[in-house]
Amino acid sequence: MIELDPIKWFSNTPGNEGVLISREDIRTWLRRLAGPTDRMRVETLGRSTEGSPIDAVFIHYDLAGNRLDELRTQRKSVVDALHTGLNPPRWSLPVVLITSGIHATEVGGPQSIPELVYWLVTSDEPVARAAREQVLVIVVPTLNPDGMDLVGRWNDITRGTERTGTPPPLLYHRFAGHDNNRDWLHRNLVETRVVLDGIHAAWMPHVTLDQHQMNAFGPRFVLPPYIDPWEPHIHPSIVAATSALGQAIATDLTLAGREGVATGRYFDAWEPSRAIQHYRGGVRILAEAASANLANTIDIATDLLLKPPLPMQLMPETTCPRPWRGGAWTLRNIVEYHRDAATSLLRHVSTDPDRWPALQREALSITGERHVVFDIPPCRPAIDLAANQRLCEILDGAGVARRADGDGDGVATWSSHQPLGPLLDALLLPKPYPPQSGSSAYDVTTHFLPMLLGATVHARSETATVLPTSQTNATGEFILIDARCHRAPDVVEHLLRHGDTCAHRATHRTMMGHVLVEPGTWIVPRVHLPDHLRALATGSIDTVPPDAVSVSRRDIVVLDSGEQSSADFGWTRWWLHERSIPFLEVNATCSPDLATMAESLTVIVPDSGHDEAGRDLSSSILDLISAGAHVIAFGAAGRRLATAASSSVSLADVGVSNGWHAPGALLRTRMIPGHPVALGLDRVVPVMFQRDGAFEVVSGATDARVLARFASGDLVASGWMSHPDRLSGKPAIVEVRLGRGTLTAFAFRPLFRGQTIVSSPLVHNLIYATGEPDTCLP
Repeated sequence: MIELDPIKWFSNTPGNEGVLISREDIRTWLRRLAGPTDRMRVETLGRSTEGSPIDAVFIHYDLAGNRLDELRTQRKSVVDALHTGLNPPRWSLPVVLITSGIHATEVGGPQSIPELVYWLVTSDEPVARAAREQVLVIVVPTLNPDGMDLVGRWNDITRGTERTGTPPPLLYHRFAGHDNNRDWLHRNLVETRVVLDGIHAAWMPHVTLDQHQMNAFGPRFVLPPYIDPWEPHIHPSIVAATSALGQAIATDLTLAGREGVATGRYFDAWEPSRAIQHYRGGVRILAEAASANLANTIDIATDLLLKPPLPMQLMPETTCPRPWRGGAWTLRNIVEYHRDAATSLLRHVSTDPDRWPALQREALSITGERHVVFDIPPCRPAIDLAANQRLCEILDGAGVARRADGDGDGVATWSSHQPLGPLLDALLLPKPYPPQSGSSAYDVTTHFLPMLLGATVHARSETATVLPTSQTNATGEFILIDARCHRAPDVVEHLLRHGDTCAHRATHRTMMGHVLVEPGTWIVPRVHLPDHLRALATGSIDTVPPDAVSVSRRDIVVLDSGEQSSADFGWTRWWLHERSIPFLEVNATCSPDLATMAESLTVIVPDSGHDEAGRDLSSSILDLISAGAHVIAFGAAGRRLATAASSSVSLADVGVSNGWHAPGALLRTRMIPGHPVALGLDRVVPVMFQRDGAFEVVSGATDARVLARFASGDLVASGWMSHPDRLSGKPAIVEVRLGRGTLTAFAFRPLFRGQTIVSSPLVHNLIYATGEPDTCLP
């Protein structure tokens, strides 16, 4: 098998200057390597968003014949027992999962895979032999094959040009961009579902090594222990084992002469959306290498290492005994650090193989007498029936077991007295983020699902009475759907695709027989809807109320306003795609071409990443508004356009330079009644706020008005931000009239990561016109 040595097989050694071995070449090589040996098998788990195969490599000393299927069957019986709290069959073979390439510009991990796999399969070194014999190793060479292909092509076509080593201008995941590793809980992306179902659910790995890259400046390689806080529902043994294994790998690398290996820096273990393994009794080792310029060397002066965002000390410290003091940093360096970290991890796991299954059993053991029962009703008193359904899907997808002894009325019931009970508590119970850790929070500080989704959950003790629910008798000709239902666009678009029957919305509170129809209620013909959409009904009536207005929609254009597409741009098109709303993608440089059809357009401008992005393009978007378009802008794009469109609007000074920090919290936003954006919604809507901003609007302005304000008191509904008083009462959504069109500007991102479905009705209220703004009463 010497001819299959990666150094000999590929025309360039993986990690060579300027060269990225393609995903297809690596895939071909992996299958050739697997052909003559019983130590390795390659399977295709599923397909990506754009149809590329997602492969997994299984490595063990004996996978002859059907041995892998036998192991899979045996492991499933253990996994099933672990989930149900039964005494599992004996299983002493630790499962180690190595994943790479989820962020496609982080190229070093995927390029290190051939050398790691070849060594593990062919080497007779004691460490390789022990790993094969004592461990089942699963390698996913890339979690994002579409992105790996895109970045590889970009690297090839820009080589030798002024753009050599730059990231591609397109998102390396069509829908999520860099957020594709924040989806392990919500399962919005097909890649997430493929790997969760094919690996995590089937094998429940004991240890996961997650290969990443970070900023080019600072340490060369960062490993656990994670910084505080740990999510409080994670088992203490997982915290201890993760810290010990990460520190052991860092020690190995440092003793081997690797410089700049640091622990206890930057990254935490707070959010389940990034680290669901911890709740399944698994250790997750996040390995973050410093980046080069894609495949090209970067030269870093020593003084740059001392500066933010990742300041690096140049003297030996406990957390970094052998500092790196600058110089050339290459793709080959990244490949070697990742390869050596994986080798070290496998050595430690194989040295004591019984430890990891025992750790998982301990972490999933059911302890304590006190537990909580959660009821999720399928109908009233639910606010958004679809949000309740979505919450049930998330819990089912995470493997949390429902209680079988339901009360017969369709209420979904979960008890925290089960192996995955801590995950249930983590997701469904509010918890404060430790304020002392707020300034160093790595990502959002809240994952309180009922509020994030707008779902109705009743928490009770085991002996408490289940709250009654009222069933919906949707036998009338028209069904009613609550204005707060995030799936209302599914209904409208279904009607638009299947004939000329239109939906209506109530504009006033009206009694129709014995049914009270609230303002904003969607009124749609029952006969034209499939069962899964009828299930969204909260009631029915036989005739449309006289005050109801028909719903119409302009053509939708999604405008990319930055030089490089933002994650919010991807999530916006994901939201439209999931709701089956047709749309056209346009770069902002093409916006003048839309002027002749402006009056028929709703133009959505997603967050552009920061306030300065796309500033030169603002004038062309303003021209589009003047010509009659309705522009809806999110986040930085909204803040930039609103201030450019009206001298009455400015940005609030919240004191970013004076200690104000907002890493990600749910904030209460108070809607101003009398405008379609608020039609039928609660007076207070929770919204995700992550390093966003707010407006100021001149009192008495004639061209601008405030549609929503951040709450004046008790602003933070879940999570943490510093100095919330600086944001209290500030305008959060403003409308600017310009020429024949309007701009609705959000200071925040209402479709944040496809997860904040509680705030998505703010967007579809604007997309589906219901007459003049002031005709819609609360």
